Amino acid sequence: MNREPAKATTDHGSADNDVLEVIAGLLEQNRPVAEISRRTGLSDSRVRRIASDHGLVRPYDRAGAPLRPRPASVLAFVRHYTARHSCPPTLREIVAGCGLNSTSVALYNLRSW
Repeated sequence: MNREPAKATTDHGSADNDVLEVIAGLLEQNRPVAEISRRTGLSDSRVRRIASDHGLVRPYDRAGAPLRPRPASVLAFVRHYTARHSCPPTLREIVAGCGLNSTSVALYNLRSW
């Protein structure tokens, strides 16, 4: 019986690495996520997830730019509360402790770190 050799299949591992390299390179160039997703054919959220999962950050994110006053006060509150209570505060405790208007404002400031 004469068998044909198996056809080569696409190596998904190398394709994933190629996409990862493209994302890393474009982040290094400070390209917007929308441009990265357009170039890679992935959704914005998928690009963000891949970057987050692999620890990819933009150069200015690494510089440790100082926080604006409100996020800095939220961070200080969270650190103080955690040191005192051995657990992080809830969003409502952050709102009360920092004098914020709502939990969404607290969440916004937490995400800005």
